[in-house]
Amino acid sequence: MTQTLQGALHDIVALQAHLPVTSSVLLGVAALGAVTVPGISGLTQHFNTMAHEGAHAAMGSVTGRRVTAMTLRGNGEGRTSLTTSAPARSGWPRPGSSRPGTSWPCCG
Repeated sequence: MTQTLQGALHDIVALQAHLPVTSSVLLGVAALGAVTVPGISGLTQHFNTMAHEGAHAAMGSVTGRRVTAMTLRGNGEGRTSLTTSAPARSGWPRPGSSRPGTSWPCCG
């Protein structure tokens, strides 16, 4: 079953029903537990770091960069290493503020 563009756009901007109060309170309690309970908070932080570094990798891939390394540490720290972007190497313009006195410099 295909949907028209107008119907799809209507679904995107349509107002959603409010969440019942009981569900809202239970979600709030679960979120509070996820960040305050010692055994769970470390796991929550690790999942947050995985999502954060994964977003760096995804955005790097979308912009033409290659992921060379991704590190996730047990303490919740992470790092994603990417190659330099193709536009930066091929002479695409960059903002004038990067080189004082020029209005439209290019990477060299």
